[in-house]
Formats: sequence, structure tokens, C-alpha cells
Amino acid sequence: MIASTSAYPGADGMLAFIDAAVIAYTRYEAPQRQACTEIMLWVAEGRLPATTSVLVIEEVWHLEFRGRPPLPVGTAQVASELFPVLLSVTPDHLRDAMRRDSPGLGTADRLHAAVAIEAGCEVIVTTDRAFDGLDGLRRVDPRDTAAVKALVGG
Repeated sequence: MIASTSAYPGADGMLAFIDAAVIAYTRYEAPQRQACTEIMLWVAEGRLPATTSVLVIEEVWHLEFRGRPPLPVGTAQVASELFPVLLSVTPDHLRDAMRRDSPGLGTADRLHAAVAIEAGCEVIVTTDRAFDGLDGLRRVDPRDTAAVKALVGG
């Protein structure tokens, strides 16, 4: 993983929410690895104003123990340090997620959406197509080069 050089506590423009899959794919041999690694490098450098939640970091940590194959130990710790602000999940987020009519989204993904939307994120960077068409949050696939470059202004 990459160490953060970002001093970003907020964003002047669009704020992106980073899903666990993006972090995990930086460590797995997969077609998404290069794109996800570049995204996380931009987060670390402060070029991509982004945040995530403690729940996302917990999912990554879980993959260190139960992933097939497991992620390298320490992946979640390093990821947690890349984001100057980790969003919390509150009872209000839980209630919002439970009311959300989002076919295809699991419970954790509904929580991610509720947290991201409440934090003012306009996009979620994820490989998970279940986020497509979600009201209030636009999905950007890490391998969609044009969409990702638009997030960093290039």
C-alpha cells in the first residue's frame, strides 16, 4: 500500500467515497489492480479528494482474516491512514439504509450509500455494479479511465 502525503481535510470540489473493493484490489492479482492502485495513489497524494468510512476499513480488515485469498496483514491499517477523515456510521445512517429501496444492494452497501450521501459525496468509486442507478450517488468504475480522470481534473 501507499503512505499518505495528503493534507486534505475537505474538498473544494467533488468528494468521492472509496469502496472496500478498490482498496482490496490494490493487493489482489486482478484486472482491476492497476486502476485501483492508481486511484489510491491519487488519494494518498491528495489529488483525489476522497473519503471512506470505518465500515469500509472493517471490510478490508475482515478480508485480511477471511478473504480468499486473505489480504496481507496490515492492509486495513495502512488504508485507514490514507484518509484524513474516516466517516462514522451512526444510528441515523442505519435507519436511512433500512428505508432505502435499493434492489441488489446488500446491507453494508446500503450503509455505505447512506454515509456517503450524508457526507456530501457525489460519487462512489467501486467495481460493484449494484450501485448503478442509485439516487444521490453516481458510481465510477475504477477501470473507466475517462470518469476517473474527471475526478482528478484531468
